[in-house]
Amino acid sequence: MSGRPGIYIEDLTRNTDADRHYAVLGRALWLATRFERACRTLAVLLGANGVMSSTVDADPIQQLENFAATVQGKNLNGIILHLAGKKAENYLANALHAAREARNLIAHEIALGFDQTTTSEGSTHAQYEVLTPAVLALAEADKVLSFIISIRTGEPILVGEAEKNYINDVTGWVLGTTHAEPPNSR
Repeated sequence: MSGRPGIYIEDLTRNTDADRHYAVLGRALWLATRFERACRTLAVLLGANGVMSSTVDADPIQQLENFAATVQGKNLNGIILHLAGKKAENYLANALHAAREARNLIAHEIALGFDQTTTSEGSTHAQYEVLTPAVLALAEADKVLSFIISIRTGEPILVGEAEKNYINDVTGWVLGTTHAEPPNSR
C-alpha cells in the first residue's frame, strides 16, 4: 500500500502476468490504430485520382493537400462510408464496419476498463473471449486494406502460406498465443 489517496495509482508492482496482460492490450490498440491509418491512407489513395483529374488548371499539390485535409477531418465511419459506399452490403463494407466496431470496442470499452480488472485467470479468460473476435475482425480488415493499398501503390502482395496464414498470424501475435514476429508497419 502506497499511502496515496485512492484516485492515484496505488499499485505500481510489475509481474509477469500483468505485463503479459498489458502487452496484449498494447498490441490490440496498435492493430486498431493501424486499421484506422490504413482506412485513411486508402481514402487518400483512391480520392487522389479523382481530385487530380477533376480540374486540370488547378495546382495539383494544392488539390491533393485540400483532399488530404478533408480526409483527416472525417471520422472513421465517414471514411468507411466513402470507401465502401453509403448503402453497400458487400465483403469490403462488412469487413470494414466489423473492424470499426472492433476498434471502438478495444479503444473505448476494453481499454477504458482494463485498469479496473484483475489479472486473475478468470478475468483474463473473459477478456480474451471479448478481445479475440475483435482482433480477428481487425486482422481480416488489415489483410483486405493492405492488399488494396499494395495493388494501388505497386507494392508486393502476400502469396501462398503467408497469405493463407496472415489473419491467424496477426491474431496470434496480438493475443500472445504465438511467437510470430509483428507484421510490418506501413
